[in-house]
Amino acid sequence: MVTHIEMSEGAEPKSEAVVRKGLMKYLRDEDVLISGMRIHDHEFGDVEIDHLVLMPDKGAAFIETKGGHVSYAQGNWWTTGKDGTHRTDPPGQAKRGLYAFRRFLDHHPEWTKGKLAGDWFLAFPFTDVGDTEFMGPQGRRETIFGRGEEDEMASRIWEILAKRHLVLPSHGWVEEIVDIVLAMKDVPITLKERVTQRLEHIEQLTEQQSAMLRMWRNNRFVEVVGGAGSGKTWLAMEQARQWGAAGLSVAFLTYTKGVGEAVKKAFEDRPDKETPPFIGTFHALGYHWGVFPDPDRSGEPDYWTVELPVEYLKVATSLPPGQKFDAVIVDEAQDFEDSWWDVVLASMKDPESFRLAIFRDDGQAVFGDKRGRPDLPFAVFDLDSNLRNGRQVVEAFAPLTSRKMDVVGGEGSPTRMIFAEPEDVITAADDAVSDMVGPEGWLPEHVALLTTKSRHPEHAYRQDADKDAYWQELWSTNDIFYGTVAGFKGLERPAIVIAVNGFHPHADPKDVLYTAISRAIDLAVLVGSREELESVLGAKHLRRLERRQK
Repeated sequence: MVTHIEMSEGAEPKSEAVVRKGLMKYLRDEDVLISGMRIHDHEFGDVEIDHLVLMPDKGAAFIETKGGHVSYAQGNWWTTGKDGTHRTDPPGQAKRGLYAFRRFLDHHPEWTKGKLAGDWFLAFPFTDVGDTEFMGPQGRRETIFGRGEEDEMASRIWEILAKRHLVLPSHGWVEEIVDIVLAMKDVPITLKERVTQRLEHIEQLTEQQSAMLRMWRNNRFVEVVGGAGSGKTWLAMEQARQWGAAGLSVAFLTYTKGVGEAVKKAFEDRPDKETPPFIGTFHALGYHWGVFPDPDRSGEPDYWTVELPVEYLKVATSLPPGQKFDAVIVDEAQDFEDSWWDVVLASMKDPESFRLAIFRDDGQAVFGDKRGRPDLPFAVFDLDSNLRNGRQVVEAFAPLTSRKMDVVGGEGSPTRMIFAEPEDVITAADDAVSDMVGPEGWLPEHVALLTTKSRHPEHAYRQDADKDAYWQELWSTNDIFYGTVAGFKGLERPAIVIAVNGFHPHADPKDVLYTAISRAIDLAVLVGSREELESVLGAKHLRRLERRQK
């Protein structure tokens, strides 16, 4: 009898069930089928292997299964189902499964049999795949199983692996893999371990983007445009470090205080030469020069955007060269007012040689339609990979932004929807947090509770008591962080609970929810009234998110 190991504890998708049943009918007694296996890889993040067939005399077969109708057009793979048509990458997923599992074995202390040998296959049980249908350069027809071909899978896999003449691991390799896999099933990875691995993986991916800096190193004016999770802030910090190491005096400007505090924290252990002389918000730069706001006028919008910048400009223009900057970096540039750029340029030491790098995502312009930029010949660079968010997090916010990105940060968890009456949203969000740091096992420092409009009572209490101490709670290892979506821009947590308690009149609700959801690395929890969530997300997308969390 064929050995079958089911690793997933959730409901088996119909497409995977069809493939499993077809394989089980014709695999040999000595073969092994492993289904629904998930592993974490330092390069690929969370990797799911739908089916893994182990044939002792021929090798391993990694099978990626797709439901719905699968097609190849315009240089991309597509899948069409009840939720519409979406771009997909079956060959990439299958290959990542092979490479990740092989690397997993290579580093496993109980694996002694040498290099795993195998190939990857695609199964589309609800798609008619004709003999001549073109499925791209990686769509090898012999390795694709379409509708009605389930009963051929075992024999065709055997034949294809036989043609490869693979060098197999030493005798007993299948039994050793079974022992390792069963041990994984007995002792699952803890949530804490999984989150730690994800954070390490994101750090590795982000550092790999440092190659971008070489691309624009000869440009004085650089504009970097990227969606949420594309590593903009890390690139901005690395640019600041490199300019500082080269002897330039650098100012690092942010819109929100939270990002400024995070950047300061990142530079704490850096040599003085690499650390920007100034890190903080635009208005903190004014304070740095001795221009402080009138507390009696703090509630007047024009005071911050028109009058104070005029005062800053006067001071910046009259500064001696030793107090000016050779280069300025602006993170969250989409939120900078037009009037602020004049101050930035006036703070430069030499108008003929200064450098300016700005980093922006106009989809996160939650403070209204500012999006100003100085009139300079910027070299524009686009970041098209999401390094931070799990795939399911990205799919949750995808309809809220026109930017399409490749997801390389792993799988993530299904977005949760908690419906509550408007007056009960905060209470329901608190209950969700309690469950997460209680029975579910999330660490408090892995969770943030964000509101979309007015502050959570705990947020208001902490911030009003001591604003500086409040921002230091970003690094707390024993408590939840409470904030607003606007204040948490540019920051992240493994899990984000979003209390949708209304929206400010000047804000686009889609931009706010896009920003909020994209703060989550692995899990986003949306708490709000069905009517309000449906008005922003759309009825179709809301139903899709509800189905996926079950």
